Amino acid sequence: MASWKPIHMQSWSGFLPVLVLTVDHETLGKRLGLEFARGFDDLDDTFEAGIRTDQGRDVAFIQHRGAPDRALQILVQRVATDSARTIVQLVEELGIASEEIAWIAPHLREATSTEAMPDLANPRGDSLQRVHEDVTERRYKTGGED
Repeated sequence: MASWKPIHMQSWSGFLPVLVLTVDHETLGKRLGLEFARGFDDLDDTFEAGIRTDQGRDVAFIQHRGAPDRALQILVQRVATDSARTIVQLVEELGIASEEIAWIAPHLREATSTEAMPDLANPRGDSLQRVHEDVTERRYKTGGED
């Protein structure tokens, strides 16, 4: 597994959701040795953590307290969201199993349907998928603002 270091950011603006996991913040935190802080946004109270990968990518992990199925979002900087390869590398770096992915951003879904990661094209969690597709589409159309 590649190395990374925890980071703290005042704001996650400029970041967009690329994945939703079926594991909660406690599970991922224990697995990665990552500490989640309590926060809040315009939707709910949150559990948040951030890392900088050895490739210099900043990644945010956010779980809303009232999220269905305790879904954990992974967000990356807007400049990194266009690269399916970046997302596949991130999944591999963090040791995320394909069955732990409930949703993947629509613009990345087809691009990640490769021989190396075919399951990323068929995420689980159809109800979450519909909700997050709507949110993601709205964010792209408005430049990240809801």
